[in-house]
Amino acid sequence: MGTCKICGKNLGFFQSLSGNTLCPECKKAEQEKIDLAKNAAIQQLHNFLTKNLNAKTDQELIEWGMSDATKKTIESSAHSIKSDEKIFILCTATAKESKYIKSVRQNIGTSLPFFGLKGWRMYSSAGQSVPIYDYRVVGSGIIALTDKNIHLCALSGKPIKIPYNKIEGFHLYKDGLEVYHGTQKPTLFIFSEVDSLQSDVIGHIIDLYTR
Repeated sequence: MGTCKICGKNLGFFQSLSGNTLCPECKKAEQEKIDLAKNAAIQQLHNFLTKNLNAKTDQELIEWGMSDATKKTIESSAHSIKSDEKIFILCTATAKESKYIKSVRQNIGTSLPFFGLKGWRMYSSAGQSVPIYDYRVVGSGIIALTDKNIHLCALSGKPIKIPYNKIEGFHLYKDGLEVYHGTQKPTLFIFSEVDSLQSDVIGHIIDLYTR
């Protein structure tokens, strides 16, 4: 039989056989420490996001605190983030770009009863061609919003950089962001594991830099 590596208490036969190195009491205490640390980190993140959400101008935004090693990893996976760019928020996402499928003709006009013939109608319409698009995945990784650009730091696929001064509009969804930039087709970012506060901050930062 083994012993608990923290308190030294003898472990039962089946506990040792299953590979446990902690007694139930020490295992519970260690899990409580992990939960406390996780809750503290979540609260710290919440406070940081709230401050940036309340920023009235882009100068009031607070830079995301990260180690030099983490920042270097982000920069290398983006291939475009400059060392002097301030990073305000990060979240994991998949990037999709629209792909033209076909055009359909759509009639826009009025429908009127045809005089003297019951059940017949006369249509007055102007036809127009409406393009239909689909989206294809082009990359996935980490979205970084800086003081100059939106970056996709791609862990797979291609990296993306969208300067704020090229953005003509954007739409924020519950779990995603669609950006219209330049003459290009829109880029759609699908967030993974992002809460409503993070999503609101992303939209707020883009709004501050595109006013």
